[in-house]
Amino acid sequence: LLTKHRFQQEITFKQSLAESKERAEKDHLTGIANRCFFESAFTIIQSKVIRRHTGLALLLFDLDHFKEVNDTFGHHVGDQVLKCVATRLSEFTRTEEVFARLGGDEFVLIVTGDNSNSDAIRLARRILNAIREPMQIDGKVIRISASIGIAAQQSQDQSITTLLSHADIALYQAKNSGRS
Repeated sequence: LLTKHRFQQEITFKQSLAESKERAEKDHLTGIANRCFFESAFTIIQSKVIRRHTGLALLLFDLDHFKEVNDTFGHHVGDQVLKCVATRLSEFTRTEEVFARLGGDEFVLIVTGDNSNSDAIRLARRILNAIREPMQIDGKVIRISASIGIAAQQSQDQSITTLLSHADIALYQAKNSGRS
């Protein structure tokens, strides 16, 4: 009886641990990776890239005029747009790529490989096209676009902060150049 009770406690503990890990690593709204997971994954991926002598690029993007969606249709619809974007992009993200929501309407994708720069550009086009597809939410057709900044790792010891900063600069250049 004591062994059975202990076994049940261990199962409960393992389930609780798994749930806590998921809450810590996944965005609560979209179900994709969150900033915490992204930063941890980046460190691991970067070490693999260094060992394999391959490239690494970040795609940082946000939704153009997303505030207007929230202001016009309400935050509930805005949340549905974020979920739809996450679902659409998760469908064509490769397993070795990390796709995460950093917060608000800002997302990031890590691309690695021998062709990481050209793969990043190809993915950026796919992202823009996927987001441009109209979304049916609560009987409304929502049309939105995104702007993307791409930063390629220039040296093997480049920090995540530096790479994100470069991607952020590229993102704002894209926005200043007309968005999308």
